[in-house]
Order: sequence, then structure tokens, then C-alpha cells
Amino acid sequence: MYHVTLALFRAYVLLFGKKRTIFGRQNVPDNGPLIVVSNHISNWDPWVVSDLLPFPRVIHWLAK
Repeated sequence: MYHVTLALFRAYVLLFGKKRTIFGRQNVPDNGPLIVVSNHISNWDPWVVSDLLPFPRVIHWLAK
């Protein structure tokens, strides 16, 4: 279900989203452990961060 939802979000962003530039994506490993830390400014942040990481990485979120 995670991959289906993320694929739908990516399709939505491609159709209706702003064009964005990603810097340093080549430094993100394709597999293995990874800790991503971001500022949380909206409820869309988890989906946007998921969209920016290489697919098909499954993300486990930690929230306070």
C-alpha cells in the first residue's frame, strides 16, 4: 500500500506540482540505513521527503 500511495503522490506532483531542483541526491545511498532530518513546516512534509528519496525505499517515520 505504501508504494501505491507514494506512486500516486509522485504522479500528482508531476502533473500539478512546482518544478523543483534537488541538490546532492547522488550522495544518498540506494540501499542500507539512512537517517533523514528535515524541518517540519506542513503536513505534506513526509510525502515530499519520501518523493525526493530514491525509489523504492520504504520510510519509517518517527514523530513526537
